[in-house]
Amino acid sequence: MTPPEDTPEPKTTQTTNTLEDASVGISVQAGSITGGIAFYTLTPDPPPPRQLPRLPATWVDRDADLTVLPVLG
Repeated sequence: MTPPEDTPEPKTTQTTNTLEDASVGISVQAGSITGGIAFYTLTPDPPPPRQLPRLPATWVDRDADLTVLPVLG
């Protein structure tokens, strides 16, 4: 069967997806999605606390520890 002369040709379309910059996080590029998408990420461990070592029995010879304080700040 041949189509009638007045039937227009089907139009073709082109789709493009680009990700220009470095992505922070998660991105999805898909032509079609059926259903849901779930993203699971792990949170990083918190940094260790910035504190001096435990106090000695007596408060002596802490000069080395005290010099570290400005570096930690």
